[in-house]
Amino acid sequence: MAEFRTVYLSSSFKDLQQHREAVYKALNQLANIKVIAMEDYVARDDRPLSACLKDVAACDIYIGLFAWRYGFVPPEAENPKRLSITELEMEAATDKHRLVFVLREDAAWSPTMMDSVSGDNERGARIAALRKRLLEQHLATEFSDPAGLAIAVCNAVSNLPDADAQGGPRHRRTPQKLQREVTHALYLAHHPADVGQATALARELAAGLERPTKLSSETLFADDDRGVTMREENAIACHAAAALITPQSLPQMLADADTLAETLQVMRARTGSLALLLSNVRREELPESWRTDECFVLAPSELAGDQPLQAARRWLAERQPPAASRSVGVPVCIVAMTRAELDQLENDAAMLAQLTGAEQQQYEALKQALAVEGIDWKARYHDSRHRWRPFHENGSSVRVIAEEIADAVGRRGQIQQRQRHVRLQWYPFDALVEDNPRLRPTYRTIARAGCVVLVDEISLFHPTLRQAFQNSPFFNNDLVAIVTVSPFDPGREEVEALLEDATRRRLAGAFDRYAVEFDPQCELAVGNERRFKRWLHCSLPATLSRLQEPQPDRSALGALAAELGEGGLQPKRDYGWGGGGRI
Repeated sequence: MAEFRTVYLSSSFKDLQQHREAVYKALNQLANIKVIAMEDYVARDDRPLSACLKDVAACDIYIGLFAWRYGFVPPEAENPKRLSITELEMEAATDKHRLVFVLREDAAWSPTMMDSVSGDNERGARIAALRKRLLEQHLATEFSDPAGLAIAVCNAVSNLPDADAQGGPRHRRTPQKLQREVTHALYLAHHPADVGQATALARELAAGLERPTKLSSETLFADDDRGVTMREENAIACHAAAALITPQSLPQMLADADTLAETLQVMRARTGSLALLLSNVRREELPESWRTDECFVLAPSELAGDQPLQAARRWLAERQPPAASRSVGVPVCIVAMTRAELDQLENDAAMLAQLTGAEQQQYEALKQALAVEGIDWKARYHDSRHRWRPFHENGSSVRVIAEEIADAVGRRGQIQQRQRHVRLQWYPFDALVEDNPRLRPTYRTIARAGCVVLVDEISLFHPTLRQAFQNSPFFNNDLVAIVTVSPFDPGREEVEALLEDATRRRLAGAFDRYAVEFDPQCELAVGNERRFKRWLHCSLPATLSRLQEPQPDRSALGALAAELGEGGLQPKRDYGWGGGGRI
């Protein structure tokens, strides 16, 4: 006999009584569901806190409903944080399946059921702050009426993982959130002045999609550690990104155009696709640094029938993974020259002067050897590092090759890895070349946790790129999967010898991993596309596993062994593991 799952239904009472009743009845129509609600104690807001928290602890699924009342706040003696019962219940459910539903801002609602009107709980400030946090940082779904809410709740509960496949006894659990799991359809960033329009747009864009949207009014101008961290967490959790620009917000955005440009670049790199949503704003009004491939000029007064909006919905739908799959991001960085940097290396005397005499001779000898082989290597570089063509001037770009293999890994993973869809999340090398202080901690984090770095061997002749790479957290880091690409197929001994002396030996730790330790996560001198794809096909799942189960940093362990010496005493200090922690 199938075992029941227990659902705890949480909300303030007076304002949401009809909604609770609709959800309660609908849930009780589902098979193997048992609902616990405040009506089981007493039909009012000030129900016994201890009984509520006890039932939350015993439930399998928590459902929280939030409108415009913060709810009853128990006395300080039993509630030192001075939170409402509804927020305390939500906090107590952090280890449960937690489903949160928030009343739409434009939904019809009685003013008598609003703290901002009654003056309760700091005249509505507490519920406003809680609603904002639930919509921006949690998986909150919006609702407007009892019937629609009941349907949304039943769908959400039905989509949760069911009993064990073998039919054995169920152990109450919440599915473990995977590291870098991509859980949302869209990251919509907007100015605080545009919150109403952004909320409506998010609802329209995500209609019919399996995953919710994530809105943020705080990260467009991220310029401190907190803002940058929040921006990163939001971006890596979404399959696509968009930024809303209106006449009201544009002047303030232009006043901080450089910071906004950095945010747009980060959103585009992490999600793989960024759209600008222009409401009564012309594209020509935007700085060049804000431009992106996708731009939709919307007519907000006719939102439902707006053709650009329908095009934006199609754009978003095309960027979603297969239904019922779980997506996991893998960080990737490309170390390769752009065309402009190649021209600089070729023609800038000051740049060439930074190479030693031996390096200049090696570079010239390498170019001559490639010319003898008929390899048009210069044509492989373009306006961005992602467009570098590693194996032929008319071949696929490095990004296209990597995305193709990620898709192949994902297709295989739907059978072997519990329907995990692999998403590549790009970390442009430009941030390290420019030594951007705001982004430096982000790159250190991915280097410690696990990432993939693709290196062009010829580009290591460029002094600036080489110095940036050697100063990066990727250099000589055995937690990083690294591959270097040679400009030719194996077998050309003269070119092979030049690259061996000129570039590979500079990689020190990577060379030892490759030649001494035979680390499969480190491959040097890959000269053809088939071998490159083969390495990626093995490395991406390995990096994915490392992200989920961080490995110890060998250099830290070596330092520990040296510190312990023969005495074997345990020092009281932290050592660097891939995912942090103490040993």
